[in-house]
Amino acid sequence: MGVVVRATGPTQEKKTNEHHKIPTPSRARKNMEPMTTLEFHAIRNTCGLSTADLGRILGVNPRTVRSWEQGRMPIREKIAAEMRALADEHAILVDQFEAADPPIILEFPKDYYRSLGRPREWYVTALGAALSRWDGLRAEWVGEPESHALDSRLRQSG
Repeated sequence: MGVVVRATGPTQEKKTNEHHKIPTPSRARKNMEPMTTLEFHAIRNTCGLSTADLGRILGVNPRTVRSWEQGRMPIREKIAAEMRALADEHAILVDQFEAADPPIILEFPKDYYRSLGRPREWYVTALGAALSRWDGLRAEWVGEPESHALDSRLRQSG
């Protein structure tokens, strides 16, 4: 039996605002250089987060996220630390998917994930990273619309 994603990652420790939690970074990060706009953008994309999603997680307006990415505003160390913590949390999820017995089951409806504090794309990008590392890993949607399920069956039979 595979893993069914029905909860957030296991490392939720540090509360950043009243709605979202970010784990404490697992790696020591002393005397780090300021985060660059490219590093910020790369972490956001690797984690499958839109500017709106990241804004919700960090408790800021999506325009602020865009300003950081475009270099119009400096990325404060607190925000850089939260971004690195998000990267750590996402990497842990990738490792969990990679270590799971296949198939990994993901809920199809996007709204399901909002209640978990992370968008569906957060889980899908982690799964994609795990799938790229292990050829034997399999994944399936549950609760997918019938038209999507039919398309999947047609591709398998073709």
